Amino acid sequence: MTTHSFTCLSLSPSGLAHPGLAVATVRAGGIGCLDLEFTPPGDRPQVEQNFQQLLTLVKPTDAVGLRLRVDQLSGYLDLLEGLHDRPHWLILAAWTSDSLPTALATLPPTSMARHLLVEVTAVAAVQSLLNQPLKIDGLVARGHESGGWVGEDAAFILTQKLLNTGTWPVYVQGGIGIHAAAACRAAGAAGVVLDDQLWLMPESPPAC
Repeated sequence: MTTHSFTCLSLSPSGLAHPGLAVATVRAGGIGCLDLEFTPPGDRPQVEQNFQQLLTLVKPTDAVGLRLRVDQLSGYLDLLEGLHDRPHWLILAAWTSDSLPTALATLPPTSMARHLLVEVTAVAAVQSLLNQPLKIDGLVARGHESGGWVGEDAAFILTQKLLNTGTWPVYVQGGIGIHAAAACRAAGAAGVVLDDQLWLMPESPPAC
């Protein structure tokens, strides 16, 4: 019987017309994250607008999240500073064993809980994390069903490999539905990450 907590995170592209998906996720008890990975510099005003709307439309005590590439971190430290007084999650993508420690050293301090997750597309990447004294709260098992940069393993295969390492809690991304989420929890995962499977929900800008 599984007794650990299980967290559902969603990714809402930050350049969309509004952060409806992230807001709906938070109101439903999950973690709504703005996804900045593919955001061009020219969309910065829209990113800031969606970020402020997200903070305004949910309770101050509700946790929200951001996802970005490690090389983007220095350009968005002001958004993280805006989360100083509320619990939040940070997902880092496209990192290397050299770039990740440097990026983490630049993170602004926070008075509230910050959950730091790093994406993993292959189990071999875990070894490079173990070789460094990094304060990481979990791994995102980014299966090859996910969009963007992925590895060879499907989400469930990658999840099993990461769970077998016994290192950090694992959050599964890729091909996740209601039944798959239940299977992930039964397998021992700490949560799931939903992305484009939500884009046609009523709260999503493309569905409006």
